[in-house]
Amino acid sequence: MRDINLLPGEIFEEEASRRNRVILLAGLVLLVVLLAFLTLGRLTTVRDLEDDLVAQQQANAAKQAEIDSLGQFEIPLQNFDARSELVVAALAGDVSWARLLNDLGRFIPDRVWLSNLTGNDVQVTVSGTAFEYEDVANWLRSIDNTSYAGLGSTWVTSVTATDVNGVAVVGYQSSAQLTDEAASARIASRIPEIS
Repeated sequence: MRDINLLPGEIFEEEASRRNRVILLAGLVLLVVLLAFLTLGRLTTVRDLEDDLVAQQQANAAKQAEIDSLGQFEIPLQNFDARSELVVAALAGDVSWARLLNDLGRFIPDRVWLSNLTGNDVQVTVSGTAFEYEDVANWLRSIDNTSYAGLGSTWVTSVTATDVNGVAVVGYQSSAQLTDEAASARIASRIPEIS
């Protein structure tokens, strides 16, 4: 069966309007409450982040103080580096003369002897005497071979026949370039490694 309402239509409109206002007001209140919760949540997050920032700044300040306290070691390290460079510069081209002369003594062939030896960090010049020209050639072969790695590019600059106490001999001068094997290893022992 169907309901019949005898009330005027304005009453229904007023009641519908009131109901709409209540729903709208309840929606607004709900929206304000929701926004308040979101704002409080964000404020809490911001406060937590600010606290984390302050804690990190304090940790950074402590680390910086520790770094600053280690600054006293920077000057000695700079002094070490400067002195190491001086040692490297001083020993650049350093020749192991003891090893070079020892090896030279082992490789001098029979019937040849040296009267003078001069050298620098690039080459060695030798004056000597031999009994024959072939002995001078033996001198060249013995010095300029792979067994004696300290010298290379050996050559004779002059050969002259001469006489020593009535004995015919050959005087010669030769020159040789120093190789990398003639270099000393003193740099490695003079500069300690810092770890």
